[in-house]
Order: sequence, then C-alpha cells, then structure tokens
Amino acid sequence: MSTIIATTTTTTKTTSNSDDPQIPAFTMDRTVKTLNDAWREWHIGFTGKPSVKYMEDKYGTLWRNSAAETKYYNRRHIIIKFIEDKAKIWNLPIPDVIKRIERAETAAGIKSLNNLREKIEDKTFQCL
Repeated sequence: MSTIIATTTTTTKTTSNSDDPQIPAFTMDRTVKTLNDAWREWHIGFTGKPSVKYMEDKYGTLWRNSAAETKYYNRRHIIIKFIEDKAKIWNLPIPDVIKRIERAETAAGIKSLNNLREKIEDKTFQCL
C-alpha cells in the first residue's frame, strides 16, 4: 500500500505601488507648508491627487511604497491627529481649529510643519 502526501505551497508577495497595477502611484506632497494644505491633502486631496485618507482606507499601508513615505506619513499624521483632537476638545469646526493653531504657531515662532510636529511630539506646543 502506498501513501500519497499532498503538499501545498503558499507564496507571499510583498507589493509596492510600482509592482501592483491595482495600487496607483502616490506620494504625499513635500511642498505642503500650511496647516490648511496639510488638512486638505489628508482629507480632500491636493494638486489633483486623491486624499491620503482615501489611499489609506482603500489600500491600507500598501500605497506607502518606501520607508521614507511611511516616515513622512507618520509625521504628518501626528499633526492631523492633533487638529482632530483639538476640534473635539474645543468643540469647534476644523477651520476655526486651524486658525487657532496657526495663531499659536506664530506666537511661538514656529516656522514649519515639521517644527510644529516636533513641538507636538515633545509636548512643548501650547495652544489654548
């Protein structure tokens, strides 16, 4: 009596948006300088591209095709979450929250989104 053993092989493919025609090429815009533009890029779309939120909802992390893009996404997400959290705490619409944060940025001498993110992360940004 002979025994036949069936085996299956599972292959896992790591995809990037350049390898998968289902995922459109997408990178976040490095020229964004204002909170309004950062918010718009994240939630609405910017310069003819879909929003970051859309890409994240539809493709998960697959659209972030490099460590640099993931790092940029994570850094920008800190700012977006800060805006969203303040909107809930202050019970204000997003445009009013952005204006309030921008006034605090000016008063603190913050000149870039990256500098704002650093201040948010180390909890030294005061915005009342």
